[in-house]
Amino acid sequence: MEGRTMIDNVIAVLKMNGVDTDGALERFCGREELYKKYLGKFHEDKNYHGLFECLEKDDYENAIINVHTLKGVSGNLGFSKLMEYSMAMLSDLREGKYDNLEIHSENIREERDRIVALING
Repeated sequence: MEGRTMIDNVIAVLKMNGVDTDGALERFCGREELYKKYLGKFHEDKNYHGLFECLEKDDYENAIINVHTLKGVSGNLGFSKLMEYSMAMLSDLREGKYDNLEIHSENIREERDRIVALING
């Protein structure tokens, strides 16, 4: 029962802080345990870390791949704001517009850190 309460609490906290947990749970076919599992692994996402490694090297081709995947993961987990920030960066990268990458990077970092803090309580 304690594990169930923990899942409900994490989901409730995320929902109160703007995460689309209802939509995410629909995508997870109502499987709260599975959703919680992916929430718990979110901080390890290699695409997030890979994105910033690629940007440091001006490797925009691989940055596109990483931010595209981050966008999808964020959307599936209900992190709408992070998905929006990722979409904005993806759009600029695809169009060869690099002037706003620092702003996009900061937005992505701040929102990702906020989400991780909420998940970790």
